[in-house]
Amino acid sequence: MISSLHREKLTFLRNLPSQGLSSTIRIILIDLDRLLLVRTYVWLARLCGQPNASGPLRSARRFLTVTSALTDLASSKRWLARQLADPYVRRSKIESYRCRSAFKLLQLHEQIPGGLLNPGDIVVDCGAAPGSWSQVSASRVNADGRLADKAARVGLVIALDLLDFDPIPGVCRFPRTDLRDTSKCVQLVTESVCAHLPLKPPINCPQAVANVILSDMAPNATGVRDLDIPNIMQLASSVLQLAVRVSAPGATLVVKLWQSVEAEEFKSLVSRFYTGPWDSGSIGKSKDKRTTQHLARIKEHSAAAPVRFMKPPASRTDSSELYLVARGFNLPG
Repeated sequence: MISSLHREKLTFLRNLPSQGLSSTIRIILIDLDRLLLVRTYVWLARLCGQPNASGPLRSARRFLTVTSALTDLASSKRWLARQLADPYVRRSKIESYRCRSAFKLLQLHEQIPGGLLNPGDIVVDCGAAPGSWSQVSASRVNADGRLADKAARVGLVIALDLLDFDPIPGVCRFPRTDLRDTSKCVQLVTESVCAHLPLKPPINCPQAVANVILSDMAPNATGVRDLDIPNIMQLASSVLQLAVRVSAPGATLVVKLWQSVEAEEFKSLVSRFYTGPWDSGSIGKSKDKRTTQHLARIKEHSAAAPVRFMKPPASRTDSSELYLVARGFNLPG
């Protein structure tokens, strides 16, 4: 069926002089649906008094094809140029990470007092594919048992994603898993933990044991805010629902969001479950009284802001992405 806009164009074409038909069609029909163009162009030419439409048809199709190819080529060149100039892309190849996003997690780990990932931690990586965050997590929590310190506890990384991705040493991988199915995800996490715990002193298999919940998930952006923001907020909500079910007391949550009013509202919601402190390990037994007092003031300030937005340097400057980091999980009574 031809839209009203297309009908207006056809009416205009009927009134054109024959000598102006070919060039005008190439301009006007550029935004017509390509399938519609192929199927109706012969009929259109006949209405305009040109029964032999094969020539104009080939011209228009060639014009559309070349225009599309040039657009795709320009976009590909911009993407390739950005990739080649990106130091994190180069480093990811050198350090054998599956993609540049690994450095975002490494930087978040370094920016958080006491670190985000520690040996022996149980980590749930939501939307793990292609696996760079799981790679970083497995190394930091000693899931692969490769730390030089042989006394270091062995951690566990549970990677969930709707997509398939290659195995990672020390990672329990669950592809084709819908994060919106909270019950199924809880089951997978619990079963993985139960299989992991026999390596330690025998205890009952609890459900709420995860120390860190990670999510670098984002939907494919359309550029339409009214579609993109609800989609990423739905993913974030699914991650929070899982975190509430499987997190141990004091656990940390990291979720990717896009800057928006909805992100601020989500931060307020998360604050109900994460009460801090932001830095629970930075105050030790210091001999320097001034240092101890300074750290105490930091802790007092940090306790009031256990949920924060962070943007690591590896995030592109033109990106609206940010990470909500929440510390100190505490299920309301």
